[in-house]
Amino acid sequence: MIPMEDPVISELVALLQAHGVCDVVLCPGSRNAPLVHALSHQLAGATCHSIIDERSAGFYALGLALATHRAVVVCCTSGTAVANLHPAVAEAYYQGVPLIILSADRPERWIGQWAGQTLPQPGLFGSLVRKAVHLPEPHTEEERWYCNRLINEALLAALAPLPGPVQINVPISDPGVSLLPPTLAEHTPGSSDRRPIGMQPGRCIQQLYPCRIDAQAVEPLLQRLVTFERKMILVGQESWSAATSTRKTFPQSLREQFLCIGESLSNSPVSICSLDALLASLSEADRRALQPDLLITLGGHIVSNKMKQYLRTYPPRETWHLSPDSTVVDLFCSLTEQIIAPIGPFLDTLAHGLAGLASSPYARHWRERIDQLPSPTPRYSSLAVVGSLLSHLPEELCVLHLANSSSVRYAELFRKPRRLLTLCNRGTSGIDGSLSTALGFARQRAEERHFIVIGDLSFFYDLNALGLPEVGSNVRVLLLNNQRGSIFQSLPTLEMDRLAQRYITAEHQLQAQGWAESCGWEYLSVHEASELEETITYFVGPAERPRLLEAFVSSEDEIAELQTYFKQLQPREEL
Repeated sequence: MIPMEDPVISELVALLQAHGVCDVVLCPGSRNAPLVHALSHQLAGATCHSIIDERSAGFYALGLALATHRAVVVCCTSGTAVANLHPAVAEAYYQGVPLIILSADRPERWIGQWAGQTLPQPGLFGSLVRKAVHLPEPHTEEERWYCNRLINEALLAALAPLPGPVQINVPISDPGVSLLPPTLAEHTPGSSDRRPIGMQPGRCIQQLYPCRIDAQAVEPLLQRLVTFERKMILVGQESWSAATSTRKTFPQSLREQFLCIGESLSNSPVSICSLDALLASLSEADRRALQPDLLITLGGHIVSNKMKQYLRTYPPRETWHLSPDSTVVDLFCSLTEQIIAPIGPFLDTLAHGLAGLASSPYARHWRERIDQLPSPTPRYSSLAVVGSLLSHLPEELCVLHLANSSSVRYAELFRKPRRLLTLCNRGTSGIDGSLSTALGFARQRAEERHFIVIGDLSFFYDLNALGLPEVGSNVRVLLLNNQRGSIFQSLPTLEMDRLAQRYITAEHQLQAQGWAESCGWEYLSVHEASELEETITYFVGPAERPRLLEAFVSSEDEIAELQTYFKQLQPREEL
């Protein structure tokens, strides 16, 4: 076929290049064939990944973006292929991760006319994208300018200081047409091409975000802050866009004045602890003593439902939420101040104003209480297997990926190495896509070892991820197989008879060995306590290919061990 220039796809590739986008996940299909051809052949410096399953592809792209702090393109064909990206788009939206969905489509005139692989795609993701645009099929200079503007708007929304997913829907009349995109350098701003109303092909629109936080702006808050005796900073999950310097250098003067706490997903140098364990250890008098006068929240999601309930029952006098996003989040039903500012500079300025003040007895007392919290010492169970893995993690920097439901909650109960990055898809907290996300992240950070802790339902839901290309020997998957979703059995408010339990917990007899070995993974298994130490030691060690360890455990045992641990934490007067 003789290559012909498609002006829309040419413009799209040129602007992706101009905005610095070069990571691309490609899904198979015919309607998106011109897009795949252009992205794989003409996008300068592109790194392309071929993923068959669009659902897995979306989460794999999410992992790539989380690892690189760069936007990632996902290109798919029309119809239900686009709909299969919905879970990953939702997770990306709530984590603030820039996924650029390039959805091929039939021309608008053929929608609803029984054409194959066709459904209404514009606006398919609703409010879960920062921007959704449907590109025209331009025939005039003004229509080409409009197409250029729409692409720029979508890419700017994806790459803004508050990033997120966007959809660019591309109608393609003839998927057999290939293309040759223009050379972007010929059309950069400032060139001699001065067509009216900005009609230059490849025109790249830029945005600037100057922001200054100074002592004068913070002074009114400082004057109020020093009037509070019991001050707490609660750090949620580190968002994709959070400044890494904030997490590495949490100001010392803030730690002297505030009880600074967070879960391991905060990846911050505050006092990391199991908030559930802390609250379980408190008497009624303790709960009132812990109640802050001022609560400052930052970061994203909190795993602990008990902490959410506690702060709603024992509310602070004031709650300040610090975020660069203007979205109102009143998680504890006590919000009094929404501080819209970059987190790192604001905390540094606040800390400077507090320097030299005496340390807070409240902060000091509760730091000591947190340091005294014991980790679980369970018998053989999911809890014991997770604890064994965490105690055997290597000293060098590594990454812990936690699936949702039980895995993330069990891991929160144990102390972890300081040089550990802990990740989990808590944007929507779904069990789908955890494995694909982790493998995408590991692909971009091959110099580190990646440990993925995942339950059986989450694993088998995302089973196709085992066959993803480019999975390195730096990946370890710990599969906790108790043959059901045991978290539902542990919910105190959910009572089930035997029949209801069968359906709600999705009991099964699945095992991973055959599929893992057919995909080239090294497979290990453990069934009892006597095997655990030796198996875990080998599992975390050097490898020539990815490893999967399947731990066969009893759901009844893990629930019993969890209940025993929390009972041991309770103060004596409440036993």
